[in-house]
Amino acid sequence: MMVLVGVVSFVAFAANAWKNVTDARSEIDVALIKATSDDFDASIPHLGPHGGGQNGPREKNVATYSVTVLTDGSYYENSGSTAYMSDDDASVAIQIALASGKESGKISEYSVFYRVTEGAVGTNVAFTDSSAYDQRVLAIAGASLGVWLLLMAAILVITLFLARYVTKPVERAWNEQQRFIADASHELKTPLTVILADASILLSNPEKTIEEQRQWVEGIDAEASNMQHLTEDMLTLAQGDLRAAEQVLGDHVDFSQIVESEVLQFDAVAFERGLFINDDIEEGVEVTGDAAKLERLVKTLLENACKYSSPQGSIDVGLSSNKDTCVLTVHNTGDPIPEEDLPHLFERFYRSDKARTREGESASFGLGLSIAKSTVELHHGTIGVTSGEGGTVFTVTLPKSK
Repeated sequence: MMVLVGVVSFVAFAANAWKNVTDARSEIDVALIKATSDDFDASIPHLGPHGGGQNGPREKNVATYSVTVLTDGSYYENSGSTAYMSDDDASVAIQIALASGKESGKISEYSVFYRVTEGAVGTNVAFTDSSAYDQRVLAIAGASLGVWLLLMAAILVITLFLARYVTKPVERAWNEQQRFIADASHELKTPLTVILADASILLSNPEKTIEEQRQWVEGIDAEASNMQHLTEDMLTLAQGDLRAAEQVLGDHVDFSQIVESEVLQFDAVAFERGLFINDDIEEGVEVTGDAAKLERLVKTLLENACKYSSPQGSIDVGLSSNKDTCVLTVHNTGDPIPEEDLPHLFERFYRSDKARTREGESASFGLGLSIAKSTVELHHGTIGVTSGEGGTVFTVTLPKSK
């Protein structure tokens, strides 16, 4: 892209520089044409060869030395000359100009441009200094090249800045994908290791009955179940990624009924753990979406609340709505989540020793809240979490059915 921009801009600058050079040469040509006319008078403004229109080149204070050469070879200086040449230089320059057989040209050794025109009395020859023109050409070329280089440097800096800005989401997505693959591989490696070890023990004792080796069979079954749950969770996340940019297709779902049903199911779980569930659910709240995914969303939040509530604590579930949105809140008492962990709770496979795991709890792959976030975003909503001395609150906001 830089090469393409560089070529295009270089052509543009070169074209502009060429125009300035040709304009400068046109000024010289106009002055020489004027100086070789029979009615040459430097005091009279003269229009260029384009018929005197406003777009025609004009003489701009170009000094000329003009002479008329007679048939016998002698010459005399015209009164309109505004430049000076010594007699010796003029004689040689006139001979070179006449001998060239050209109407106009340049005599490099004397640094002059010349023009030859047949007049009424003799041959009119005019000269003008070319060194100023040469310097002007160099100045135009140098200025154009310098501005072009500065422009390219500025474009390069801006391009690098914008490229880094634009590719940040790509880089972040790539890093997340790499971390996801690494974490998934790590999570799958542990149950596979256990399964292989248990299978090896079984194979090493072929004479024993299944009942005698029941613990190894149960170990294989448990780890296979863990692998199944993990792969199902990863598949759910992958499906959510594929549909993230699509509009959720579904019927009107009674979200109030879903929340109430899940709360009832978790009453027994909460009772076994010595917890109390309080609910304040507004009736008749409807959203558009996938009922199964919304059920899993509520289940994940309630499961998380039961898991991390303090002993003899409480869980408060609320559902309210306004004109356009509904808000689900799940609050549980317990130790606050460290502030440094809060921004990462919805990341895949993220687990904090303080906030996400407890001794004696069943293994967690750290995908539940990631799936919850994916579900909420799939339904064009938002999910957030706050935590403090009073406990932890998850808040889900979803658009209501229209």
